[in-house]
Amino acid sequence: MDLKSKWNNLGIKKKTFLFSSIVIVIAFSVLYLSMSIFLPRLYYNYKVDLLNKNISEFINKLENNTVDDINTVVDEFSFQNNLMINIMTADDEWVYSTFKTDMNKKIIRVLDNKVPSEKRLPNSFYEKRGGTPIENLTLENKFYFKQIDKECIILTHAPIKAINEAEIIVKLFFPFAFLTIVVVAVTISMFYSKRISDPLIKIKEAAEEMAALDFTKKLPLMGKDEIGELANSLNVMNRKLDKTFNELDMVNRKLKIEIEKEREIEKERREFIATISHELKSPITIISGQIEGMSYNIGKYKDRDKYLKESYAVVEKMRALVNELLDISKRDKDDFKLNIEKINISKLLKEILRENYFFIERKNLKLQEEITEEIWIDGDRLLLKKVIGNVIKNAISHSPSKENIFVELSNSKLVVKNTGVEIEEVDKGEIFKAFYRADKSRNRKDGNTGLGLYIVKTILDKHENINYSIESNKNQVSFIINF
Repeated sequence: MDLKSKWNNLGIKKKTFLFSSIVIVIAFSVLYLSMSIFLPRLYYNYKVDLLNKNISEFINKLENNTVDDINTVVDEFSFQNNLMINIMTADDEWVYSTFKTDMNKKIIRVLDNKVPSEKRLPNSFYEKRGGTPIENLTLENKFYFKQIDKECIILTHAPIKAINEAEIIVKLFFPFAFLTIVVVAVTISMFYSKRISDPLIKIKEAAEEMAALDFTKKLPLMGKDEIGELANSLNVMNRKLDKTFNELDMVNRKLKIEIEKEREIEKERREFIATISHELKSPITIISGQIEGMSYNIGKYKDRDKYLKESYAVVEKMRALVNELLDISKRDKDDFKLNIEKINISKLLKEILRENYFFIERKNLKLQEEITEEIWIDGDRLLLKKVIGNVIKNAISHSPSKENIFVELSNSKLVVKNTGVEIEEVDKGEIFKAFYRADKSRNRKDGNTGLGLYIVKTILDKHENINYSIESNKNQVSFIINF
């Protein structure tokens, strides 16, 4: 793996640490090397400028003022500025010298290297040239000395050997400085890389959890810089994705429920069609056999009047069944709407009971009514009349002789209860299906189409303000409608 690939595979914290350390080490090293190279020259220039300034001020003082003691004034100036000073007249007569033993001697000013060496001043008074280290800086200035009323020359000698020593010390100190630089760089880089990378790592972890569809983690506030704005944007996206996925989950659940419901409806539809086919097959077979027997004048079918009446009765049952199926089909359409109106359910219930008194008396049943007057509800009058009529007829047809039928109507509930029968627990979930008969011994001779409770269910399901249930216990069955 090449260096570039290794670098690309490093984490953000390691990258930031290494890059910061290298930059800081290089920056401090360049700064240190620049100081070691340029500091001596800068110090030299500074020293020359300062020396020229101080000498100029001192010369100005000598040109414009007289002093009581020349030696004291010059000694003080020499001491304050760390200088060796020689003052002489134009004809080489000493006025002042830091070297007091030479004050009464004549000297020869040596201005360059062409003067014989025996007439030169000591080499320490002059600047060495040709690239060799500078030990002394010598400056020469002419001025008018007011004290003695003569033109004079002042020679100032400044030792600058300390500059060279400082340069050597800087070079000797370099290994220790470099080690310090490395330690400082590593410390700063560790803090800096952690400070920079930690928020990014948190953002990366949050993004990974979002990618895994986990929207529970929220990033803390990280300031108002770009990283803070990124974290805030990620939180906003997290909330929106969480909301969107929750909505999608709800829609998906509803869709699953709808699909299951549709499958159940489709299954019921197929079963319904199969049951209808079976229900119609038997009477058609009966009618076909009777007509065929009458046509060929065979056996008992010679009595045509009798079997024509029976065939007619079967046809009437078939007609009633077909009409029921047509009504159910109309109500199952999506565009079917209930004719909702205010209904006096008390009055409607009494009307239905009057229509069924004949059948109650014929089976020798006892009817007990408890009906609260003036109960009004919202609903489709014709359909609710059919519902209540079917429930009461069902109670009459399934009750043995001399049993009781109770009809109770209160403010929000209708209960139709008949005794002498029970519904098995296994049949409770099936009795609302079309053509289902809990009593397997019963047949079609009772005149029922087998659609009574199925019609009740389809109509009441259309009324959103009505609930219904059926209960069976202790030799009785109760049908309960809650308005």
